[in-house]
Amino acid sequence: MHAASVPSSLSAHGGGGGGSHPFLSRSFPFSKWVPRSSGAGGGGVIGFRVGHDLTMASSGRIRARGGDGYVIDGVITTGETGENLFNMPTPGGGGSGGSILLQVSGAAVMQGALDTSGGKGGVFDNTPTNQPGLLGKSRGGDGSAGYYRLETPAGPSVGQVGSGIPTATAKNVGKLVDLEFRTASQSRFYSTGSATSPSYLRYVIEATVGGKRKVYSDDASWKDPDFAGVAAPTNPLHFQIQGGKIDVLTGKVLSIGPWREFVFSKTSPSLNDDDVNGWRFRLNYDQTATQVVVKKVTVWYQL
Repeated sequence: MHAASVPSSLSAHGGGGGGSHPFLSRSFPFSKWVPRSSGAGGGGVIGFRVGHDLTMASSGRIRARGGDGYVIDGVITTGETGENLFNMPTPGGGGSGGSILLQVSGAAVMQGALDTSGGKGGVFDNTPTNQPGLLGKSRGGDGSAGYYRLETPAGPSVGQVGSGIPTATAKNVGKLVDLEFRTASQSRFYSTGSATSPSYLRYVIEATVGGKRKVYSDDASWKDPDFAGVAAPTNPLHFQIQGGKIDVLTGKVLSIGPWREFVFSKTSPSLNDDDVNGWRFRLNYDQTATQVVVKKVTVWYQL
């Protein structure tokens, strides 16, 4: 599994606030200054690091859009002392679009839309009141568009990006060169469904290493033509397992044990040494010399 970190240069900014001054003109008492609306928030940052293929359906959307500014319209200028034309805040700007980074070590099929559009500026509009001499309209600036980028080992074409907002150009694609060859993945907790600890028998992992099928297990008697022994720290794939005491009614993990190298072992600490009715596992990948793809992980036990 290849993975890459999201560059710290990706960013999204909020819109500017409205000016702290009267919208049309100052009125008595002259010590009053009209407040300003704050700018809208920026779109933020989203990063996807995919160790295999990434497929996005035509209905899919990934959005990091800037927020829209506040809109004030139809202001009442008579009968309400707290709300009138001279007390309304000036509009703020829209937030800028955010950043989306997709780093895919396999095939990227993008049929949906990536949206990093900026937000609309805030609006003050008193024209619906139809009051002669007191009509005015002001608008804050729109937020600028953000940035999205798709990276694959071969470098995708612009057409592979899918529907982009704004429209994709050559600057939105590139080769994936930021790779981490030592990575890890961790599962959620699985429960046996029994309140008591079972007898744990073995783990079996089906994988491909360098394009060749490999089967790893802590059971030396496991029969398979592609049996490769234990998924030890010295191998491209290293397996670890951690037991947990799980409430069978709520599924809540009440306590957890230490990380073990074995589900069952006669000579080394294993899951059988812990009073647990559930577990989670961790897979450590060393792909410095070869690619590792895990197909299936099975933990065997007997109640």
